[in-house]
Amino acid sequence: MAGRQDDQYSRVPDDGHQRMTADQAGRQDAPPRWSRAELHQRLLRLPPGHPSSPFNGDGSRKPPPPDLRKLELPFPDEEGGPEESGEGTWAQAAAALRGKWEEHKERWPAEARTPADRSGDEPASWRGDGGQFLNAEENLV
Repeated sequence: MAGRQDDQYSRVPDDGHQRMTADQAGRQDAPPRWSRAELHQRLLRLPPGHPSSPFNGDGSRKPPPPDLRKLELPFPDEEGGPEESGEGTWAQAAAALRGKWEEHKERWPAEARTPADRSGDEPASWRGDGGQFLNAEENLV
């Protein structure tokens, strides 16, 4: 098993990026513990395909992670909010959704549907307008 694990660490990716071997990791001139350089070296020692490895299972380099700062929205009292960027606001979205709901009610009015006959149903059961039925045991939440 140990030889097999060593094979994973000795693979060199196709993109020409040199990975560290276990010998290089133990050298005296290694960067200080928990420094950026040391953490980068530790990432390079992970086997390809590991979730934290910078390499895919086939040895190719993974794309860089997205810059989360670009995805952040400003606070409402700050400049450059979504309303200024053209993305719209919740108020505008709510107005559009209310319009869609009105269209839905016009297309399928509640008055046009005949209510289901629930007179013979057992207590705690459920019957839908389309004939669906759950007895009391099936209707437990």
